[in-house]
Amino acid sequence: MGLAEALREESDAAKIPPVEDVTRRARRRTRTQVATAAGLAVLAILVLATVILRGTAADPNPPQPVAPTTSPVAFRKLEEVGDVAVTMPSGVDFGMAEIVGDRGFVAWRGPTGQLGLGAVDVRTGKALWPVQTLPGTFGDWNGMIALPNAIVSIGEHDDGTSPDKEMFVVDPATGKLRWHRGMDVNGFDILAYPDVIVLADHDAKKTTAYDWVTGQPKWSFNGAITTTFGTHTAGDLTSPAGYRSGPFATLESGSTLLQVDDAGTLTEYAVATGKPTGRSWPGAGAGTGTNAGFMAYDGKVYTVAGSSLRVLRLEAGQQWQPLYTAEVPVASPDNGNRLQNLTPCGRGLICVVDGDLFQADVVALDGSKVVWRTRIASAETMLPAGEYVSVSGSSEKGPHSVLLDGHGKDVLTDAERAGTLTRVTGNAMFLHHDGHLFGLDLGTRRRTDLGAFEQAGLGPGVGSKVLITQSGSGFKLYRFAG
Repeated sequence: MGLAEALREESDAAKIPPVEDVTRRARRRTRTQVATAAGLAVLAILVLATVILRGTAADPNPPQPVAPTTSPVAFRKLEEVGDVAVTMPSGVDFGMAEIVGDRGFVAWRGPTGQLGLGAVDVRTGKALWPVQTLPGTFGDWNGMIALPNAIVSIGEHDDGTSPDKEMFVVDPATGKLRWHRGMDVNGFDILAYPDVIVLADHDAKKTTAYDWVTGQPKWSFNGAITTTFGTHTAGDLTSPAGYRSGPFATLESGSTLLQVDDAGTLTEYAVATGKPTGRSWPGAGAGTGTNAGFMAYDGKVYTVAGSSLRVLRLEAGQQWQPLYTAEVPVASPDNGNRLQNLTPCGRGLICVVDGDLFQADVVALDGSKVVWRTRIASAETMLPAGEYVSVSGSSEKGPHSVLLDGHGKDVLTDAERAGTLTRVTGNAMFLHHDGHLFGLDLGTRRRTDLGAFEQAGLGPGVGSKVLITQSGSGFKLYRFAG
């Protein structure tokens, strides 16, 4: 999953906001330039409004049962693992947590505007290094993203300082600040790779790869930028996902990146060198809506512009082909385009939301063929989970979720729809409702009651067997699987 969306999300509160705030934030995200379909940081607590399932004609070629792509998680009752040896200063509204391997990372913006970071060994809960306070003070915070090779945190001055934001890169092993630089998240595409972080500066018309350790440029090229995004495969769909909105893993896995210029030409570049590979395709257009309107997956690029979805096979001489045109009437024309939230959704299908915040269909496509279509009231986020796709939104009644199987049928009960869903691995999910956390095995649809659980802050940071969640002025670490 790409980095830009996660760092753009301005997480203003840990509690579920009123519906008018949800609508306003969704419109703000629509206006924001987004780097990649793998974008991340929408709150996991922002979930779906009233769900209305619509009957559809029988599928003439019903999908066959598919074996789970990963081994089911062996869920068990929550067991607290020691005391997390990281405490936030008093007065912090909310914190964030991420787990990468055996390391758990936590972060916050303090009441005086300082950004804090901490790290623990998830096997013991013991601190790995002293709490790090980053230099400067900030009126807002774009959150933290933890990667195997770096921790990234971006503060927002909100006081007229130019540039308005400061990006910090911290060593995950020691907590030491490696480097920082001023930037504007809204004017950059940000792609995180194992060796470099790529910043595509739209205003400066310059794309640069920086070394994670030194912050020095590794390569750079000039040119007008419409959007920049990475390439993905099915292997990028299995990572745990908390508040992140994108379907893919945070760390880009591909060896190439794609950029659309102001003439609508899509060009492929080698990540190692920044040099063009020699392949380019005209006719990309600008793309609009969630995830910048572009998604590169399994050797194809999909683009949404207004009511149209098109596809391009990434081979020499190929041209853009139409796939689908929106059908659901838009109740609020000022809310933007009608197709949103492109994502892979199992069995080689591509799913897209056709509609707006108030009424929409989730449409599953096999090429240009509609395999199934399910009516929902609205959608904030849509994420794949094994052969399923979860759709989330919110109303004045609070969070609401649906979990659609390979036939487009919602498998949640009425009570469960009032909860929130979090992807654990490619074939398992958390379901939080009625004050309890449940483990959901998507291979068997078995629910395991993990026990009472308070979902605070921006939701838990999830690993393969443990989670970290905010609790009071600190954090708690739980084991949920054997």
